[in-house]
Amino acid sequence: MESPTFLDVLDAKRILRDYLKPTPLISYPALDKFTDSNIFVKREDLQPISSFKIRGGINLIAHLEQHQITRGFVTASTGNHGQSIAYASKLFSTSCVIVVPHGANPLKVEAIENLGAEVIFSGEAIEESQKQALKIAHERNMNYVHPANERFLIAGVATETLEILGSVPDLDFLFVPVGAGSTAAGASLVVENINPRVKIIGVQSIQAPAAQRSWSTNNIVSVPTATTAEGLATSEGYELPQKLFENSMHDFILVDDAELNSAVRLFVEKCHVLSELAGAAALAGVISYRKHLQNKKVAIILSGSNITVNQLQKALLV
Repeated sequence: MESPTFLDVLDAKRILRDYLKPTPLISYPALDKFTDSNIFVKREDLQPISSFKIRGGINLIAHLEQHQITRGFVTASTGNHGQSIAYASKLFSTSCVIVVPHGANPLKVEAIENLGAEVIFSGEAIEESQKQALKIAHERNMNYVHPANERFLIAGVATETLEILGSVPDLDFLFVPVGAGSTAAGASLVVENINPRVKIIGVQSIQAPAAQRSWSTNNIVSVPTATTAEGLATSEGYELPQKLFENSMHDFILVDDAELNSAVRLFVEKCHVLSELAGAAALAGVISYRKHLQNKKVAIILSGSNITVNQLQKALLV
């Protein structure tokens, strides 16, 4: 399992500029006032699939030879990673199979199918879906893509942090949502090489704390998930992201799903912006951590906005 380098991130920036525009980093005075700090929101919800994941999928496939691309791709996903691989597969004119857990976000499943990928339901948790995806890869001779343990996937995702520090080089804090951990891993790689003074704060649901517990114990652990934020619903820590951020993360905090719902509502009220629950994790973390953030420059990654109507209704009623 090969780790990405900072040169890989710079190469990803070069590759992705042919396919994606940099997303805006926006300040909202109402959010600044609410948090008593200077907040910069990285709007990854404005990507073509409404998620940051697209950076990783395109960069990964772009690094392969044509004979490898022709074999097609299979992966497991709770939704946004699957959209990323489906989008990139369509972009490079190849086949794609996405294995999702039963009960996956129907909005994301429909989006994956609209991109031309085959969707297969298997398992109750993402790790069960991964086993089925590996089996399909073997049976059909397709490329298997792990949701996080991929060098070029992480390098692609890291370009979002590269853009943030390009806009605010004297940033104090960077809050990142953590599910599989590719955002935190990419952020660590960039921060270490550009401005090590930036404090990275990971945020995960207390109802799905596997990555946080893996980080805090410096050991990969498995924990059952009960979160309604499917983008954070991993039941074990993943080796490569954990390796990359184990010494770079300043803190790694847990928030309740109720706090995620409140953050979704706060985005609507203060910014007139839509977020999914995982996408609002960084903001929920800022609210939880705000006594440490007074008058600080703080960036938060709004990682995606693929929220269902039912999820949004619940958040707005909090």
